[in-house]
Amino acid sequence: MSKKSKKKNRKHIKPESDSIPSFPDRRAMEKTLADIGRLLREREFESIDEANTSIEEVLASGEIPPPPAQTPLEQAQELMYQAWDSSGKRRIELARRALKISEDCADAYVLLAEEAASTLAEAKYLYQQGVQAGERALGEKAFGEDAGHFWGILETRPYMRARAGLAQCLWMLGERDQAIEHFTDMLRLNPNDNQGIRYILATYLLEEGKDEALEKLLAQYKDDCAAAWYYTWAIWTFRREGASKKANSRLREALKQNPFVPAYLLSKKRLPKRLPQYIGFGDESEAVDYASGALEAWRKTPGALGWLEDITEEKSKAAYLFRVELDWDQDVWRKIEILGTQTLHDLHDAIQEAFDWDDDHLYAFFLSNKAWDRTSEYVHPKADGRKANKVQIASLGLRPRKKFLYIFDFGDELRHRIQFLGLRSDPLPGNYPRIVESHGEAPPQYPEIEDEF
Repeated sequence: MSKKSKKKNRKHIKPESDSIPSFPDRRAMEKTLADIGRLLREREFESIDEANTSIEEVLASGEIPPPPAQTPLEQAQELMYQAWDSSGKRRIELARRALKISEDCADAYVLLAEEAASTLAEAKYLYQQGVQAGERALGEKAFGEDAGHFWGILETRPYMRARAGLAQCLWMLGERDQAIEHFTDMLRLNPNDNQGIRYILATYLLEEGKDEALEKLLAQYKDDCAAAWYYTWAIWTFRREGASKKANSRLREALKQNPFVPAYLLSKKRLPKRLPQYIGFGDESEAVDYASGALEAWRKTPGALGWLEDITEEKSKAAYLFRVELDWDQDVWRKIEILGTQTLHDLHDAIQEAFDWDDDHLYAFFLSNKAWDRTSEYVHPKADGRKANKVQIASLGLRPRKKFLYIFDFGDELRHRIQFLGLRSDPLPGNYPRIVESHGEAPPQYPEIEDEF
């Protein structure tokens, strides 16, 4: 799985009428794979190398000549690729047309469950029909011979989508043991877990108190680097041992992996009404996705939220060490310590003092390290945008060696490169922020211009 982004099963059955994602439906992309598969079956190749060469030539041409769909199921699935690539009511119309061609088209039931069902019970029925359709389409033999490779085989995907939807419906309808059984068996069929089933299953096991099964699941995917896995390991350990050294260590590791999670679990931030369509490792979208599913399990675990708050406050009380250097003269730099409870505006004040600037201009911090990137910008309290005096250092989710940019005086653009060096968990007594090391003499803010006359 890519460390840059991941896509997981959304935890909803039917989107609101205005919430059809503006992103292309990724299921439509499977048409290319289907076309290549039929192309390979249509031609007779003498070797794997010959087949690969043919595929490379087709892909390089930019166009895949789609062989005609032969069976009713293939024809129905072609309509579903059109449906995934469409919007609004046309998606539903195409799904219904697909079922008229073949009742074994599981994807048609999936789309109708997602977008046409008006109740959970109706969605459950449609997903059940989809699972049965998938079983008929694949045949009993596939569940023996292909177990362990589902999803990698394109024809299994509609079945896996239908079963995932059914499991989530069962959970929401209170049929929780059945939901867990479905997801557990899906991981047997596809241990690579391209759908992200393990994340949902982990929260289900946690909420139901099935700690032994959860331990096995965590161990099965022990190398997973998602925030969900780090936080689940932490709370599982806390349930077994309380606030032990191991539990605390695991929670601190989770905080390093994604520092945005506690704000949502502790209700310091509201979860959005709609979950993010795409999730980035270590960012706020991942925190929202995890907290939306795991919040109830944390609440049900006695003492867990208090423990989380205690460990989180350690970072707030810590001192953060930054190296600030002049972009135009990197031999001139300062090291500044600031408390996690202080703000970016406090860091601004410290930089002003460190370089002896006259604090009479606007400024902005750019956490992406890209000048004028509005998406990562924190500004002067009197400017429009996210205010630097409203965001605490500890809430930024900084990791050691993280670099970002500070620009002061938008006319002259005095750029400062900032790097986060690390934490001091037991700050020394005294006033903060403070300058702890200096190198090089700061140039004058307004260099004198020699009179040419």
